[in-house]
Amino acid sequence: MQEFGIGDVIAAFIGAIIGAAANGWVSNRRERRHKTSELRGLLRLVSAEMHYNHALLAGFEGTDEGHGEAAGYDEAMLKLRTDTWDQVSERLAQLLSSDEDLNLLVWYYGYIRIMQVDPSQVTDKHVAALRTYAEVADGIAAKLGLYVG
Repeated sequence: MQEFGIGDVIAAFIGAIIGAAANGWVSNRRERRHKTSELRGLLRLVSAEMHYNHALLAGFEGTDEGHGEAAGYDEAMLKLRTDTWDQVSERLAQLLSSDEDLNLLVWYYGYIRIMQVDPSQVTDKHVAALRTYAEVADGIAAKLGLYVG
């Protein structure tokens, strides 16, 4: 029968520590890749919704039918979409490391909701402000080095 010496015990202990550290490193790397992939997907969805809203607003730009600056926006405001944001905002809040990025998205969707409460009060100025945020998700993704396209 083979006897184990102190050297064997120390070698086994060191091997276990190295194995545990390597396993932890691989797990962390895998988790980061998964979160990055998930963030990329969520930003793609939000970006598509924002681009839809942008195109919708662009279609109503300059349609003055004698109703002042709010002409045509009543109908457009009711068609603006927020359903994707409603579904993914909580998870995006967990994945985005920058409060500034999250605040831009919150502002964009909050502004839409405020405008939808009374669309008759919406002016070209309001819409122009909203349209400046139409590519917020793309900008966040670009800053994070993610592809949204």
